[in-house]
Amino acid sequence: MERKLVKKILDWCIEFYGSSDFEKRPIKLRTYKKKDVNLRGQYNSGTATMLIFIGSHDTIIDLISTVIHEYTHYLQPIITAYDDLTKYFGLKEHPLERDANTIAIRDRWICYKHLKLEDPSLKSQG
Repeated sequence: MERKLVKKILDWCIEFYGSSDFEKRPIKLRTYKKKDVNLRGQYNSGTATMLIFIGSHDTIIDLISTVIHEYTHYLQPIITAYDDLTKYFGLKEHPLERDANTIAIRDRWICYKHLKLEDPSLKSQG
């Protein structure tokens, strides 16, 4: 898997979900080929940057889920609400994290099917 695929997934997110009501800057993308034992991806609200650790994903479906998850954070009121909610709920029950997980699980196959139309050789497990 490579950065080009991550960019295609991000482009799909931008088209499918639209822009953020909370973040006026366009989202930036940084990818890393290495595996991070603790992270698959991260959204930095201070810089409006999505970080994706490509090597931390075993399948394209996992990668799609991560990109959708992090893009969902871009759409959420992260700067104003995230830290306060973390203190109250913790990370596991955090409502913004739960929303991002739900959306990623719900929409990952929609994204995959769109990408597959563009590239019929794309395999969900590779």
